[in-house]
Formats: sequence, structure tokens, C-alpha cells
Amino acid sequence: MRAQRIRKAGPEDWPQLLHVEEKCFSSDRVSAERFRYYLRRQSILVLLAEALDEGETVEAEEVETGASGPASGRATEAVGRSEAAGAVAAGEAVWAAAGYAMVFFRKDSVSCRLYSLAVMPEFRGGGTVRALMETIYAEMARRGLRRLVLEVRPDNAAAIRYYEKNGFTVFGRYENFYEDGSYALRMEKILTLERAEQGAGDGLLDRAGEDPVDSRTKSENK
Repeated sequence: MRAQRIRKAGPEDWPQLLHVEEKCFSSDRVSAERFRYYLRRQSILVLLAEALDEGETVEAEEVETGASGPASGRATEAVGRSEAAGAVAAGEAVWAAAGYAMVFFRKDSVSCRLYSLAVMPEFRGGGTVRALMETIYAEMARRGLRRLVLEVRPDNAAAIRYYEKNGFTVFGRYENFYEDGSYALRMEKILTLERAEQGAGDGLLDRAGEDPVDSRTKSENK
């Protein structure tokens, strides 16, 4: 299993987030403009999951020139991926976007909303979703929040199974939620006091576990 890390995304990360979005979903996509907007909002937390691209580092000439040519395809792509997260140093390991999560917080509310959750197909099953969710729980505990809500398509059986297995229950539905007119199931999880206290000390952890096949939770219109 590749080494992974979870970090808070910044305004410069929108290309990586958009790449994940376009690889994971064919409809109800978050646009580049919306990503840039969300990344500026203090009430929105965007977490970026990254996996170490094993055996690949950035060479000095690629950092300086963005080398092109028959032998430079993967390395040039690597420079592009790393530049979104900041300056790239020669010999630096390359981290590839594996997924992301977006959470909406509301002032004076005890709840927060998992607006979007996506994992690249090649990283599913490697613990990326669990690492993202554990980081969300830790942030909830830090803020004193205990209730997480989300929406999921009724035909997304794998995601529903994952959420139910991890303590979420259905409490309602939204009609005409998605672009194709489908309704959404509304699900919630209440963190126990013990779990919240554990999460408060976790911080940004990397964990392994089962991932759902797909986990689109949002509608751009809601």
C-alpha cells in the first residue's frame, strides 16, 4: 500500500481537486470556479488526500525548465502535480492526488455537512476514504461538533453500505436532488462522546481500511 497523507487544501490546489472530480464523476460535478470559491471560504474545509508516487522524484532540470521530449512524459506530469502544492525541489518525492473531502460548517450549529467525497479509482480500497473520514471526525471534535450529515444517491449501494457499516443511518430524503432528477437519501452519524474525545487527539492521520466503490454525496444545487 502506498504511503498516504491528508492535508488541508489551499487555493493553489484547485487543479488537483478538479482532476479528481473529473476522473470520479460524470455528472453533478464541482466546477473549477466553484472549487476556487470554496477554497476561499473559512466555513468550508477541503481535505486533499495524496499518495506517494513510489520510485519517482523530480530532477533538477525538470524543475528549472519543465523538460519536454520523449523521455520526460511522466516526470513533467509529476512536476505539474507537485507545483499545485507549492515549489518543487530537485530530488523531492512526488505526491499524487488520491481523493478529497469537502465539509461545510455553519455558525452556531452542532452539525456539519459532508458536501463532497471522492477517491480516484486506482486508490480505492487502500484506506483513503477512511483516512479522510477520520480526519473529519478529528476536526469535528476539535470544533465541539457531534453530528455529520450527508446525501447519497439511492443507487450507490457500495457507498450506502460503507456509511451504514460506519455508523450512519438514513433519516430522510431530498426530492429532485441530482442533475438527472434523482432523489438523495439523507444520512447522519452522531459521534459518541468517547469517539469525539479520541478524535480530538488524532490530528491528520493516515489510516487503512475499506473504501466504497464511489461516494458522491452532494448536489451542486443544494
